[in-house]
Amino acid sequence: MKTKGLVCRAYTVAEVSEISGIPKQTLYGQVREGRCPELRPVRCGTRTVFPKAHIDKLFGVESWGL
Repeated sequence: MKTKGLVCRAYTVAEVSEISGIPKQTLYGQVREGRCPELRPVRCGTRTVFPKAHIDKLFGVESWGL
């Protein structure tokens, strides 16, 4: 994913939800309760993001060279 010429290195909760098939609210709850360390969530203020390289490897997402 590209944003204004920069390559994004993290997925949002919505993107991980789409990739994994896990509902967004479930992901938010799991992160809040500390029950999904294998996804390596990172809190950035009020945002939660997931390292792109880790999620891609974990769920077998192919890189499109972006």
